Order: sequence, then C-alpha cells, then structure tokens
Amino acid sequence: MKKIILIFTLSLFAFCCFSQDLPLVDSLQLQLKIEKDDGNKIEILHNLAISYMNNNPNVAIKFANESLVLSKKMDCKPCMADAFNNLGMAYRNKGEIVTCLDYYQKSLKVSEEISDTNRMAAMGNNIGLIYQHQGNYVKAMQNYLAAVKINELSGNKVWLANNFINIGNLYSIQKDNEQALRYIMR
Repeated sequence: MKKIILIFTLSLFAFCCFSQDLPLVDSLQLQLKIEKDDGNKIEILHNLAISYMNNNPNVAIKFANESLVLSKKMDCKPCMADAFNNLGMAYRNKGEIVTCLDYYQKSLKVSEEISDTNRMAAMGNNIGLIYQHQGNYVKAMQNYLAAVKINELSGNKVWLANNFINIGNLYSIQKDNEQALRYIMR
C-alpha cells in the first residue's frame, strides 16, 4: 500500500515539475528587455520565475520579486498573489520552509481579499503540504479540508483529486491505512 502511494505521489510530482527550457527562457528574457507594458512584463517575469523554479531558485526569487514590485505598482492583486506563491515555491525549493510558509500565507491573504477561490484552494493545499512536511498534521489537515471545501463548491475535480491524494498521504503517514485508501480512491 505504501509503495503504491509513494509511486503515485512521485509520478504526480514528476509530472507537475517544470524544467528549465533554455530556448523558452532565452525568448522570455529577450521579450522582457523590449516589453514596454508593465502588465505584459509581469506575465513574462512570472513565466521566468516558474522556468527557474526547480533548477535555480535564487534566480526564480529575483524574477518573482521583480514581478511583485510591478504588481504592487499596478495594484494587480491576482498578480501579487501569484508572485507571493512563486516566492513561496522558490524558497521551498531552497529548503527555507519558514520563509516559504510566510509567502504562501501572503498569497492566501491576497487571494481572500479578492475572493479568488482557485488561488485560495491552491494556497490551502500548498500550506497543508508545508505543515505536513513540518509534522504538524492537524494544521495540514485543516488546510487540506479548506481546499477540499472550496474545490467542491467550484467543481474543480482535478484539484479536488489532488487534495484527496494529499489527505490520503497524510493518513498513511499516521499509519491509518484504511482512511488513506478511502481518500486516495475518491
């Protein structure tokens, strides 16, 4: 059972990971140099941060911070939420979990301010993962269940499945295989 859960989780993780695509990065950096519109620059910076996220989180942080500055200048709350999320992911990849959690919580706060349920659910899931990593299973479950509630209301079945897998993994860690299987099979 544990092997199945581990294999499934690792497969999902590998599928979700971005790798640095050099031609794309070069193209984005060229676009950034010539782009005049701040809104378009934010999108380019967001994509650059994601492109560097796994291979060079320090560079991802640089681009995410630049995106955050422009987002604040334009008062673009969804863009701010994305920049905070990107910063959280980059710091997570550096192993700086406390800083990661801080940025995820900032992203959640901005998402709540604008009632963006998709971002709220994603942040609940991300925050749950961090608490799970820290061994705080109660807070992990609270965040996962908050994400489940939002995804059920919005009908987002893909993210709902992801939430159920995370809850199943959490139960598995706690040696409750019956509950783990119940959630993973949902």
